[in-house]
Amino acid sequence: MSSVIANPIFRNILRGILVWAPLWIGTTALFGTLGILYILFFKQDQFLASQAILVRDEANGAVMRLGRFQTQAEMKAAQETILEMAKSHQVVREALSATGPEPERFSFSFGPAEAFPSTRQIEDFAKDAIAVHAPKGTEFGVTEVIYIDIKSNSQQRALDLNRALCDALESRLQHVRTARADSVIAELSYARDAAKAELKVATDQLHVMPTCGEAPRAVLAGL
Repeated sequence: MSSVIANPIFRNILRGILVWAPLWIGTTALFGTLGILYILFFKQDQFLASQAILVRDEANGAVMRLGRFQTQAEMKAAQETILEMAKSHQVVREALSATGPEPERFSFSFGPAEAFPSTRQIEDFAKDAIAVHAPKGTEFGVTEVIYIDIKSNSQQRALDLNRALCDALESRLQHVRTARADSVIAELSYARDAAKAELKVATDQLHVMPTCGEAPRAVLAGL
């Protein structure tokens, strides 16, 4: 052991360790304490709640096709519509309003509290916490199943948000289907009224046809 200490290389290393010992010991203790504080008070786990959705063409599909899309392009368009609507302002607002605000560990308020959910909260949630995707290894339009994923800091809140978002999305899709059906009914009613008006004009144009030696007689036409 004395020969090792007598070696100038090891003697310099030992001297450096002893000289800088307070620095590296203090640094290790400081960053270790900061890491423990971060884990105990600031670190939050991320939980993912996923819901599978079967997309069917119930609104426009024929009875014989049992809700199946005619083409892959139609299925892809419907699934991309769901993607856009799941992140829409109205759907996200309804989901967040139904679940309420997330409890915060630390709250700092320097003014009047903003109504929940705020526009910033809705945009951040739609951007960071919502994901709509096809099954792994596929893309939109290949299968009828898509998934809606919700991320949150607690398991129960992730489940509640996913359920609320699916309910709000279903309600919004029903509203769109109703509006589309009303539009089709309005167009058909307009076409019916236009056909009746044209029939009336054509009927009115049938006038009295005079004949030789006879009084004019009305010619009735039934269509």
